[in-house]
Formats: sequence, structure tokens, C-alpha cells
Amino acid sequence: MKKSLYFGIILSLLLITVLSGCGGGNSGCGTGGDTVINIAAIPGVTPPAYGETPVTAITETAQYTGRVSWSPAVSGTFGATTEYTATITLTAKSGYTLTGVAANFFTIAGATSDTNSVNSGMVTAVFPATRSVPATVINIAAISGVAAPVLGVTPVTAITETAQYTGTVTWDGGWTWSSRFGGDKAYVKDLERNYEIRIRSFGHAGDGNLHVYVCKDQLADQVWRDKLTMIMDAMYQKARDLGGQVSGEHGVGHAKIGFLRESVGDTAMQLMRGVKLAFDPGNILNPGKVCMEREVPRV
Repeated sequence: MKKSLYFGIILSLLLITVLSGCGGGNSGCGTGGDTVINIAAIPGVTPPAYGETPVTAITETAQYTGRVSWSPAVSGTFGATTEYTATITLTAKSGYTLTGVAANFFTIAGATSDTNSVNSGMVTAVFPATRSVPATVINIAAISGVAAPVLGVTPVTAITETAQYTGTVTWDGGWTWSSRFGGDKAYVKDLERNYEIRIRSFGHAGDGNLHVYVCKDQLADQVWRDKLTMIMDAMYQKARDLGGQVSGEHGVGHAKIGFLRESVGDTAMQLMRGVKLAFDPGNILNPGKVCMEREVPRV
């Protein structure tokens, strides 16, 4: 009788084991015959980065899906220098269960800490703070506050500050904050820019003569001559406007005769001819220069 009873108990236990599909306490089976989830690494959740859009769901696995929420709340994209926490809510798929999952079982790449309670799919992941706002490349091209030099005006020493930059200004020509633009430098620099040619000038403070050189450099002969004529016209006109006139450190010579007439006028030219003829009635001394019967066109 006892043998029959023992046999019946053993048979019942075997039937229960077979029908439940579980082989014991370490078989990975949970309640109802479902397999305890064993994929610890939760995919699809990456550390927050400034300017990026947060994910709202994990990458689905064979065992579970999951939703993601963020704290502090994100409006659009992640902010700068902020420590975000992700709350991940996992849902077991059919045939799998969270019952039997150990505490702090799940992991999230890049998190400084990831925690979950025992038998729970509620995972909390804390991430490092996002980086600071990156520097924006300056895109304001027009520099304000610097104007073309004007005779007698004090030069600026700083630009007008913008939202992106400030700036200081220095001037070629020896001007300081307390000085004013000289007529020669300011105007010649404008000509240099406008005609795209190199112009160098220097002069004699004592006698007021200014030497201006229009450099040929690599320009073709005709191009240089055309620019030279236009530049000299403009410079001598400016000299007349400022009360100056054509001069020559060692005499006006031949090339400036046309400019000299425009500078001093016919009366002065006739007076100079009269003086020359008084000493050189035959016009044999240095002929063909300033005082001559017939003038040549400017070159």
C-alpha cells in the first residue's frame, strides 16, 4: 500500500514538472511557464547630446519593448550643460516575464548609473551632463564703424561693436588718436583702392613737396599708362582743391607742364615766359621745358 502511495506521489510530481515546462529553480522560468528576461543591455538609448533629439522608445529586442521619458523634460532637443535622467519602461513580450529579474539587472551604455527594482522593468538611467553651447562661427561680414578717411577728421580707433565681435583699428600713415587725417594720405589711399594699383608717397615737411609714385609692378604698359593718367588727374585736382599746386623739387620739368597750366593758370604761365625771354630771348637755355612756345600734351 505504501509503495503504491509513494509511486503515485512521484508520478504526480513528474506530471507537474512536464506540464509546467520548468526544470527547477534555476531553469530561467517564471510564473506561468514564461522565461525570465535575460537580455540585460537595453539597446537604442544613447547619452544625451546638445542639440540632438531625444529618443522615446528603445530598440525592440526578442524579449521586450520599451518606452523612454526624460527628466528634465525636453522641448525639441537636448539643452547644454544639463544632466538628464531617462526613465525606461520595459514591457515583456509573449513568453517572457520580468518576474525573476534581479535588482539593477539592466544596463544602458553611457549612463553613469542604471537601476531597477527586483522583478521590475522600470529602469532609471542617469547620464553625464551635456556639453556647453559650442561657439558659433562669426557670420557678420560687414564691419561697421570704419569709414573712408576724410580730411581733417579724427580717425576711429575701434569698430562699432556687434553681437559677435569687437575690434580695434590702426591706420597706416602714422596717425594717432589725437591727430587728424592728412589730405594726401587719405585721398591717395582711396585712389589706390579704387584703381587697384600700388601707390607709395613720401615728402618734405620743410618745403611742402610731396612725392607720389604710382607703381607699375606687373601691369601691362598701356594699362599702367591709362591708370597713371587718371590718377595724376585726380591727385592734382585734389591738390588744387586743397590750395596746393604742381611743384617739382628740382623743377617742374617736362611731364608736368599740362598740370602746371591747370594749376597756376594762363596769367602765371605768361609771366614766367616773360621772365625767361628777358634772360633768354633766343630760347636756347633748357628748351622744351616749362616756358616754351608750344606745350605738349600730358602723358
